[in-house]
Amino acid sequence: MMTTLLDKLDKRVVTDVERGDLRALLVAVAAALVVAVAARAEDDPPITTLVTNMLQSSGSSVSKRISLNGDRDGLLQRFRTGPNQSGYELTSIWLYVRDTHESRFMTINAGLFRGDTKVADLTKSHLNDFAHNEWQAAENTHLEPDTEYAFVLDCVAGCANDNFAQFGTTHSFEEDSGAEEGWSLHNHLGYRTAGGDWHQDTNRVLRIRIKGHPSLHRAYKTEIVSTPRNGDTYHYGENIDIALRFNTNVYTPLHGESAISIRIGEAADGPTYRKATYLSGTSTDRLVYRYQVQIDDADADGISIDEGGPNSGFSGPLPITAPSFGLLPVDRYFPGVADSRNHKVDGSFHVRDVAITSRPAHGDGYRLDEDIEVTLTFPIEAFVGSDDSIIAIRVGDDDSNYRAARYVSGSGTKRLVYRYRVQFGDFDADGISVDVGGAHSGFGGSLPTASPDLGSIPLSRDYPGIADDPKHKVDRSADASFAVDALTISEGGTAATVTVELDPDPDRSVTIPIVDAVGNGASRDDYTLSTTSLTFARGETSKSFTVSATDDREDDDGERLELSFGTLPAGIRAGRQATASVTIADDDGAATGQTVTISAGRDAYIAVLDDVVFNLTLAAASDQEITVNVQLTQDQPFLNADDLTQRVEFPANATAAELRFYASQQNERLIQSGTLTATVIEGANYHVGTPAAASVHMVVGNPALIARLSQPLYHLDEGATGAAASVEVILETQRGLPAPNRSHEVTVSTESATAVADVDYTPVSETVTFTP
Repeated sequence: MMTTLLDKLDKRVVTDVERGDLRALLVAVAAALVVAVAARAEDDPPITTLVTNMLQSSGSSVSKRISLNGDRDGLLQRFRTGPNQSGYELTSIWLYVRDTHESRFMTINAGLFRGDTKVADLTKSHLNDFAHNEWQAAENTHLEPDTEYAFVLDCVAGCANDNFAQFGTTHSFEEDSGAEEGWSLHNHLGYRTAGGDWHQDTNRVLRIRIKGHPSLHRAYKTEIVSTPRNGDTYHYGENIDIALRFNTNVYTPLHGESAISIRIGEAADGPTYRKATYLSGTSTDRLVYRYQVQIDDADADGISIDEGGPNSGFSGPLPITAPSFGLLPVDRYFPGVADSRNHKVDGSFHVRDVAITSRPAHGDGYRLDEDIEVTLTFPIEAFVGSDDSIIAIRVGDDDSNYRAARYVSGSGTKRLVYRYRVQFGDFDADGISVDVGGAHSGFGGSLPTASPDLGSIPLSRDYPGIADDPKHKVDRSADASFAVDALTISEGGTAATVTVELDPDPDRSVTIPIVDAVGNGASRDDYTLSTTSLTFARGETSKSFTVSATDDREDDDGERLELSFGTLPAGIRAGRQATASVTIADDDGAATGQTVTISAGRDAYIAVLDDVVFNLTLAAASDQEITVNVQLTQDQPFLNADDLTQRVEFPANATAAELRFYASQQNERLIQSGTLTATVIEGANYHVGTPAAASVHMVVGNPALIARLSQPLYHLDEGATGAAASVEVILETQRGLPAPNRSHEVTVSTESATAVADVDYTPVSETVTFTP
C-alpha cells in the first residue's frame, strides 16, 4: 500500500513541479499523506467477536456436553450474519472442549457451508482438554450479510473408533452482549450418527465463538442480474450483466475501462475468459458490468465467475472509495459464481434451414439454362461482403457432380439466396440434393457473417442437408450438331444427305429447326431442302434430310449456302458443329485456281486458357504467295467482332498454314460454352474445296482448370534433421474437358495457422510450371 501511494505521490510531484505551482505541490503532498495514514490504519482491522454464547454457563451435567465419535460422527451448528452491509471476514471459530479422552493429538477438521455449498475449510490440530480450541478460517473467507451459515465438524475420517472428544453445550436462548448487532446462533444443534442423516438436538447449541473483522473496501456478493431473452440461453448479441455488491459506496475512475472476467466455457485456461466492462452504478454500493455475446461463444453448463484475487478478477483501473483523492482502490477480492444453468450461452451463427425455392419451368425437371435457387435461413440477419460466396449442390449421384451455386441476394436479411444455372451435361433423374455442410464442405469463397462490423469472423460452416428431391430433377440436355461441316452438291444432279445428331439421346420428343442462308452469288432458286425441321423421338440421336442443286445452265463457279439451327427448344443447345457449308459445284465451266480446305486443330478448346487453332491446306504448292479469306461465326462472344474476318497467308511453295487465336485474344468475361466456326471464303487465285468450314467446341469452365495437392495432410517430425515434406501438385480439368494446349503456372505457398512461420517451420513459396 505504501509503495503504491509513494509512486502516485512521486508522479504528482513531478507534474506539479513542471507546472511551477508550489502551492499545488504542497496540497498534493498533504493529501497523499493523509490518505496513506488512513489506508495504513485500515490495513490491520481489529478482530472482534461477531456472535458467541461462551459466557453462558453449561454446568457440569452430562446433558450439557456432547460427544463426537463416541456416539456421533458429525456435529453441525448454524448461525446467521447480521444485516450490516459493511461485510465481515471470518478469522476463526472457537469451541469449548470438555474432554478429549486421551485423543489430544487427533485432528478434527471443520467446514463452513452456505446451504449445500462449502464456503471454506477450517483447520485445527491437537485438541486440548477443558480449553478453548480454535478452528482457523482461510484468508479471504468473507461472509455475506443476512445469510445463514453452518459450522460442521466431521469425524468420519478423522478419528479412531475408540477415541472421542466431548464439547461443552448450553441451552441457548440469547447471545452474549457486545457481539455484532443482528447476528444469531441457531437455537438447536445438528448431529449425525454413523454417516446417516442429520438430526436436531433441540434447544442445545455448542459453546461457540465466531470471530472476524470488517472486510476492507471489497465486494461481498457477485450475481448475474440479466435474463436471457429465450429461456435459459443467451444468443449472439445479447448482454450478460454482472452486479458486484460492495460494503461501501464506490466510484469508477474517470479515465480507463474498469472490467471483470467471466468464464464462458469449461477449459481451465485463458481462452474461455471474456471481459465484462463497467456499465453503471458509480457512487453506489452496486456496480454493474456487461458482456455482449459474440460469435462462437458457447457454454452448455452455464457461465461462471472465478473468485477475484491478487492476480485475477478485475482488469483496468479499479473502482475507488475516495473519489476526491483517487488513491483508495477497492480490494481485488470478490466472490465467485459457479456454473449457472439459468445462464447458458449459444453464440453460434449458423444456418437454421436450407430449402430449394425455385420451380422448374417444365413439370418437375429443370432444363439447360434454367436457374436452380437454394435459400439459406439464419436465426439473425446475415451479410455477404462480396458475390463470390458459394455453396455446393449435387446434380447427380456421385462426388463428381457437385455444382457451385453462387450468392445472388438477401444480404442484411435472414435469408440468403444462392443460384446455379443448369449447364450442358447436367442430369439428375432422382432430383438434386444438398449435402450437409461441415468443416470441409458446403461453403466456398466468402463466408456470410453476422454483421458488416464482424466481417473477419466467419460463421459456422455447418448447415442442414437436403436429400434427393423428386420435385427438382434436372432433365437431360443435349447438343445438336451437323455430322459434317461442309458438303458439295453438283448442278449435274447429285444431292447431299445432311445428318443432324443429338448427344446424348433426349428423354423427350425434340424438334430442331433448320435455317438456310445463301452466299457467294447463290439464291434460293439454286437449291432445294427436303425439310426445314427435324423431329427426334424420345431416345433418337440421329435424323437426316437432303439438299439438292438446281441446274441453271450458267457458268457461276461455285455458289454456296450455309445451314444452321434456328431457335432450339429448352434443354438443347448448338453443339460443336453448329453450321454446315454446302458448295454447289457448277457443271457449266471449269474451276480455276488452287483448292483450299480447312480443319480444326482439335474438337474442343478451353476458352481463355487454350490457343484455338484451325489448319488450312492447299491442294498443291504454288510458286507464289496465296492469301485466303476466312470468316468466323460464333454463338457466344469468344472473339471480338474485329477478329471475325481473317486473312491467312500461304508462303510460296507452302501447302499448309495455320489460323491461331491466342488465349490472350479471347474474351475473359464468358459465362457459357458454345461453338466457334471458321469458313473459307472464295477469293483470287484459289478455289474452296471440301471441307470448306470447321468448328470447335469452346468450353467455359467453372473453373476449367483445378489445381490441388495430392494429399490434404503432411506430417513433419521436428526431431528429424532437415525435416521436410515433398508436396505433389496436380493440375486437372473438369470432367469431360480437354487438357490445356499451352503451359500454365501454379504457385504453392505456406501459411501460418497454429504453427508460426520462421519459428516452427521455414516459409515456402514455389511456382510450378505445367507444360501441355
